[in-house]
Amino acid sequence: MSNSSVLKKHTKKFSKQAPQRKTFSRASGHMSGSAYGARAASGYMTRNAIGMPVAHLGSAPASAKPATVHTPKAAPRTAPRESLGARAIAHLKRFALDKADETAFFEPKTWAFWRGIIMYLFVFSVVGHWLEIPYCLSMHALFGIVDDGYAIWSDPLYVPYWVYGIGAAIVTLMLMPLKIHIIGKRKTMWGAALEFFAICVVMCAVMECVMGWIINQPDEFGQYPYWDNSVLPLNIFDQAWLVNDFFLGLVALGYVWFAFPFCQKAMRLIGERAANRVFVSVLVLFGFICLSFYGPDVAALIMQA
Repeated sequence: MSNSSVLKKHTKKFSKQAPQRKTFSRASGHMSGSAYGARAASGYMTRNAIGMPVAHLGSAPASAKPATVHTPKAAPRTAPRESLGARAIAHLKRFALDKADETAFFEPKTWAFWRGIIMYLFVFSVVGHWLEIPYCLSMHALFGIVDDGYAIWSDPLYVPYWVYGIGAAIVTLMLMPLKIHIIGKRKTMWGAALEFFAICVVMCAVMECVMGWIINQPDEFGQYPYWDNSVLPLNIFDQAWLVNDFFLGLVALGYVWFAFPFCQKAMRLIGERAANRVFVSVLVLFGFICLSFYGPDVAALIMQA
């Protein structure tokens, strides 16, 4: 046989086997190209000993486990960092009052309740002094009823006006149960607040009249010893004054509905130990105020004695 015949024979044999090597590898059991895709589409897939996917024709036996394709997981998205202002607002929202807070803090059998009563007596003795300044300025501008020698114009801002602190304690004890009762029977908080305000105005007017009839009767010259509302418009029996009672009702509404429950909720949120520290700090500060204001007068009385 000539060399050319042998070469042609091997060339034909190679050309017949070449397509098989292009689409199938006996050593690894893998297929490639279009044959692999066709077999995978018409049959099923498993994995060989080294974990590579292998395509098979026909339906999969019960014992065959389908090959799973693992896709890389996307990197988790990190939430954008909140600004300092947004975090501060979120923190302050914890102190917002809701309907439950309006009825939650009248607890006369607890130390937290009486701690608040004592602390707010001192605090609002000073805050009441501050609130009286704009009130007197407006009343003097509108009606000219505040004397030039009234103490509000000369007293330092830290001087306690005890009537407001004692009034805060009395209002808490008397009007908190009334507020809880009104909220329980009203459908809306606005309706409950308006009813509470109206009752407070009437109560202030009645109390002012009764006190006036007892201690503020005019003398033989028609002079009133403590206050004279007889010349003012909207006076009630020459003793009470509806304008004054209106503002007192607003103050009672603001204290019972906002100031007291807000302060009590704040004390609860900061914890019992921190609340007791605040209480002691208020007592120490108020003691220093009283000592600085009343101390010289007390010392002078002691020296005279």
